[in-house]
Amino acid sequence: GNVTVRVLSYNIHKGIGGRDRRYSLERIIEVIEQANPDFICLQEVDNIESLKAFEYGYLFKMVGQGYRQKYTTAGNDLRGIDVAVMMREQTIDGRPIEFVRMTSHAHHTFADFGLHTPELAALGIEANERIFRRDCLEIDLKIGGRPLTIYAVHLKSMQSPRDADGRLATMPLRTAETRAVRKIIEQRFGAGGGDANFLICGDMNDYQERLVISGSPRLGYQFAQAAEAQSALDIFSADGFAENLVRRRAPDDRWTLYHAQGLQVRHLSQLDYVWASPALARANPDAVPDIIRHSETVVAQTYRPFETYTFAMLVFFVILFPMLLIIVVSSVEMGVLMIRHVMLERALDLAVRDLRLALWTPTDPNNAGNELRARICNYAGILPNCSKSMMVELRQVSKATWAPLSSGATCVDRTRPVNINPTPTFGTSNELMLIRACIKFDPLFPMTGAGFHLPKDNTGAYALVSTTAFVNEPRPGS
Repeated sequence: GNVTVRVLSYNIHKGIGGRDRRYSLERIIEVIEQANPDFICLQEVDNIESLKAFEYGYLFKMVGQGYRQKYTTAGNDLRGIDVAVMMREQTIDGRPIEFVRMTSHAHHTFADFGLHTPELAALGIEANERIFRRDCLEIDLKIGGRPLTIYAVHLKSMQSPRDADGRLATMPLRTAETRAVRKIIEQRFGAGGGDANFLICGDMNDYQERLVISGSPRLGYQFAQAAEAQSALDIFSADGFAENLVRRRAPDDRWTLYHAQGLQVRHLSQLDYVWASPALARANPDAVPDIIRHSETVVAQTYRPFETYTFAMLVFFVILFPMLLIIVVSSVEMGVLMIRHVMLERALDLAVRDLRLALWTPTDPNNAGNELRARICNYAGILPNCSKSMMVELRQVSKATWAPLSSGATCVDRTRPVNINPTPTFGTSNELMLIRACIKFDPLFPMTGAGFHLPKDNTGAYALVSTTAFVNEPRPGS
């Protein structure tokens, strides 16, 4: 039979909201309790630890049954605020909500998807920078055995330099983000999203229409609907790729934001969204979202077979804990990296001494590269999985060309089942030799601090390289 699920999308702004801009967890809980969702798309969440503390310490006790399944990962926001999804273990009618997979897309750059434009360049944004201001968090679920994929997003805000139109000034960034979300979905499900069941939910900081307000309390208010000539969200609505379910409400009742700059600029617009795939929209022709305007604006949607919500985390952790955590894990990451590099340098120096003085020669000339690597690894001691993670290059320098080693080190390609070490050339008496070793490691904390920013290959590993030169001592009889 049909499976009915209730979904909430909610940006809690770090717990600070309402007209008084006061920090209040009770307001957040009241909204969630009123909406009573099966799962929640959250924005401005600090981290998984604070999310667990909030759910267990407050939400579970006050709402009951709780949202025991929680998923988030570190995105790109320098303030440490991210997107997340919380869900119950089963729907209200007892159907199981099963987690299948979580995929973060925070690492994608503009160059990855060919989305770098002159408009972005004019803003000082380079092609190798990351697209998403936070993340596009992809969550695969099965609800009553039926697949559903959630894309939780929080697009670039409309803040801009003084005296500029914030929305238009930041439009290139949001447009790149929506194009990237669509590319991610189409790469997985085919053009137009195929027949997949997916939802895109979150605070998207843009709108395709607004209600312009004029008048005053004394003379009365007038509301005029105005369509926008350009919106980053046009990428979603184009070609029927996805449907903004809030547009099923009356035109004067779609707003989730009241914006005012004095009496001259006042309008109502929609910033919070639940976009449904064509397959979901067709299966739910009568589904009309609820909008809970309670201190912070939320979009809620009940429909068959799925639902959404948005949520954010505690201000104490947002301001203090992420900075302290980043400092600690970065210190550990860099400390381990430096120890490994020192041990690699030491091992290479000891091996060079053996080569320079002819204290060691390979027992099997056909296996010389592997034997040399094994000797360096033996000297290194603490380098994990050394023999499978290292490549060594050794050759003499031509006195005719004095050509150095190639500009790029030869490193292990972990996507290959077998990596063959380059055959070394040991040279003869009085020859100038160059040796270079490259070894790869996985960061201890790949999604946080220094580990997040280390240059990595497509398997997530970073490389340490050590290079040195020496002159072979005269050999006996030379």
